[in-house]
Amino acid sequence: MATTGENLLTGFSYFIGDQFDSTTTSNGAAGGTSLIDTTLAQFGDGTLGGRYVRLTSGTADNQIRRVDIHSTTTLDVLPAFSAQVASSVTYEIHRFAPEDKWRALDAARLEKADKVYQIVRDDTLTGTGSTNEFLIPTALRQGPF
Repeated sequence: MATTGENLLTGFSYFIGDQFDSTTTSNGAAGGTSLIDTTLAQFGDGTLGGRYVRLTSGTADNQIRRVDIHSTTTLDVLPAFSAQVASSVTYEIHRFAPEDKWRALDAARLEKADKVYQIVRDDTLTGTGSTNEFLIPTALRQGPF
């Protein structure tokens, strides 16, 4: 599996204990203002207010909205998603804004890139291991192919 920004966000979120993911069980409001999932009943009413919802599938994939009201199985968001959140759409709930997490991952990448990157010289091919340049044998074709 290739490493993508989404994979890094998911891994980072799990690492800091800031992610709940699930799948909607019914269609939300037609205007995209809510999503419905029966697994949300495990949280008390109103406990998810102010958190962030990030859709990870469906028409409004990768859109992030703030939870306005949480009641049993329904999350109302502001502003509305660009489309109705249908049944079987996967989503994530975050305490911290996913955009802030992406910025933190980018900053870490830029700060640590020089320290993580390492030049590896394979001196088993030829030479003494102390040079970066090797002669090309004349028998090999040279120039554009």
